[in-house]
Amino acid sequence: LEDMFRTPVALAASESLTSAADDTQESKDVNNEMTGNNDDNSNNINNSDDNIDTIQTPTDPRLIKHAITSLQSLLLYAMQIGIKGPTEMQNKLVRHLFRPGDAPQEESGTWIPEWNGEAIRRFKFFRDTELGKDVLAALIWKRTAQGARDLMVELGVWGRHEDTALLRSGFPIRFLEEEERVSKEAENNTHDPDRILGLRKDLRNFKVYTIDGDSTLDIDDGISVEVLKSSDDKSNDTTDPDNSQRRYRYWIHIADVDRWAPRGSPLLKAAERRGTSLYLATSTLCMFPPNMSSGVMSLESYDDKHALSLGVELNADGSIIPSSILVTPSMIQVDYRLSYDQVDEMLDEGVGYTEEWQIGAMLEAATKRRAHRVAHGSTEGMVPFPIPKGVVSAEYDEEKGDYDVSLKIETTHNSGANVTLEGEGDDPYASPVSSSQLIVTEMMIMAGEAIGKWHQAQTTQEITASDGLVQLPNELKLPYRRQPAPDFKSREAESRHMDFLYAMNKRYPHAWYARRFFNSVQVSEDAGPHFGMGLACYVQWTSPIR
Repeated sequence: LEDMFRTPVALAASESLTSAADDTQESKDVNNEMTGNNDDNSNNINNSDDNIDTIQTPTDPRLIKHAITSLQSLLLYAMQIGIKGPTEMQNKLVRHLFRPGDAPQEESGTWIPEWNGEAIRRFKFFRDTELGKDVLAALIWKRTAQGARDLMVELGVWGRHEDTALLRSGFPIRFLEEEERVSKEAENNTHDPDRILGLRKDLRNFKVYTIDGDSTLDIDDGISVEVLKSSDDKSNDTTDPDNSQRRYRYWIHIADVDRWAPRGSPLLKAAERRGTSLYLATSTLCMFPPNMSSGVMSLESYDDKHALSLGVELNADGSIIPSSILVTPSMIQVDYRLSYDQVDEMLDEGVGYTEEWQIGAMLEAATKRRAHRVAHGSTEGMVPFPIPKGVVSAEYDEEKGDYDVSLKIETTHNSGANVTLEGEGDDPYASPVSSSQLIVTEMMIMAGEAIGKWHQAQTTQEITASDGLVQLPNELKLPYRRQPAPDFKSREAESRHMDFLYAMNKRYPHAWYARRFFNSVQVSEDAGPHFGMGLACYVQWTSPIR
């Protein structure tokens, strides 16, 4: 490569590029997010030799600058493997990388003084691959994206199974040193404003369950049941579920991320760079650093955990009693960390109705909630047999030196096992076979509806009570998810065909066909109905860690 970059063509290019790079702080984050370098420190390049006519040594700054730019271009070209179609279609794949205020594309091969995340984002958006193609030509290598990718593998820059789609997306694949430093500081931060103000309630007396997949580490939701005495219940026993005079309050606890990553903090900005966690076949890319997402934030068992808790009571038909909604910062302790299969087994064997009666109580509430939503037009009634989801996982085998790949079919009718519900006379509106899936799904949806109703009940004006106390307005903005109802009237022929597929028991074709009627979901600060869920309002409130 050194000989190649010392050619007259490369020298001319490097001479034309270095005049714009006189800053002392240069080539920062050279390969971060492209080649795996996690160094966020600046690499200073001495510019004293920029005016020398010929390259005298391999450390000549012009040679280094041109080599770095060419390598980045080569990497970018290799990422384009599998991308076909017209330029407009290819541009759509990177339009999420554009930011208002981005400068126009620099001349091909332009030296970028600071190789940081923003520079790489723009580089990927404009897709400058010309220098990369020149490198392949000089090496007498196939000048295609596949050829560039093969070269990266042969050089050891990438592995055989490098996820080029992930690299192309611009999603940060590792945390910078600065982000890891602020996460360590946050982990050791004992300052808790909610506790100081007396707002954090002690709910450690509740029996809290978490229900997740076997491999889940970032546990951010827990559920529990509180027994409320009725006015004529004089006993002191609050654990007996058989007393019909008692009422239940259902609690959903989510990890209090704001306790560790308050608004405006560097740690929250690190999460905002990602926006979500990515669960891939070979790995998981967390939104927060692992010491936070699977550490202090995660609702692990037997430890005191900071949470934001919501309590709600239900009417007999499964609807929420608006006046019963409670929202509070809390301190909880998780008693049971369960998988979906474990909960199903507990219910099948009767344990979920005796020793762990809270699980049975939540199943009863979830069944009412599902019926309530179906009665109000949710898609569970319209499409009773949803399309299965295939989950691909890959585990590296050290002995073979390669991955073992497995495929699991997951539907709402089981907990991930490849089992199909069959039989004559099945009720299409019957509860899913997996009761644990029903519990988790309905409890989380109920929480989203309840927080929306709670928000709408908050005062938007300052109120002065008779005793002189002032209630300040709640100016909190929440992300309401809204979905308009399908328009069946204007598509009568298609609607009849969908009904025909259902009548012929064509379950999955019916589910696929029904999708064409659904409108896209809109996120708004204003409340509105969500057709797919059969709710008057819904806020995305749970899963704050991921």
